[in-house]
Amino acid sequence: MMTTVRRSCRDAEALLFVTDVFEAEDAAVAVRQWLAPVRHDRPVVVALNKIDLVDDETEALDRAASAVPDAKRVVAVSGLERRNLDLLARSLADVVPAGPKIYEDDDVFTDRPMRFFAAEIVREQILEHYDREIPYACEVSIDKFDESNPDCFDIEANIFVDRPSQKGILIGRGGAKLKQVGTKAREQMQDFFQVPKIMLRLWVKVDPNWRKDAAKLRHFGYPVP
Repeated sequence: MMTTVRRSCRDAEALLFVTDVFEAEDAAVAVRQWLAPVRHDRPVVVALNKIDLVDDETEALDRAASAVPDAKRVVAVSGLERRNLDLLARSLADVVPAGPKIYEDDDVFTDRPMRFFAAEIVREQILEHYDREIPYACEVSIDKFDESNPDCFDIEANIFVDRPSQKGILIGRGGAKLKQVGTKAREQMQDFFQVPKIMLRLWVKVDPNWRKDAAKLRHFGYPVP
């Protein structure tokens, strides 16, 4: 994972450093130092999250600015309240250099396939419905995406976890938790893909070595050499 982070930093034109008001200043300094060898003077914008949980916003901003003194801007945000997210987006746009137009068609929404977004929607619902280590021990693979019927897409997804205990937590008693994830994911997919119906089947599989298997990581989209 950290190899991927370093590689992404080398390819980026700007870096977004996300921290929060409760993170110790020395922890933020350690991350800044870790990034230094791969940053190559790329501009950094700091997003200081959970600002809704403190009374003194100025003090929190000063601490973040002190931890990352060369940041182009430090923006106080609240992900929960969606506060200042537009300001954060504008701050990033201001520091990213202009480049050549990649797509001639202004209606192009993305260059990623629909399978990618199906997996992301399932992953989002896992983040919404579980806490602690569960979301971060999961990987989602879309193994069937049949869009031949424009009125009903047929999708199958495997959710890989590290341990049997994680599988049990994901599925829940009588399959109730996984059913919640599937229901919400279907609703979101119907809206995102603009299709009347989604047939979604979710399976949970235990694979203790998926994080160390280069072939599996490539299948999941990680840039493994």
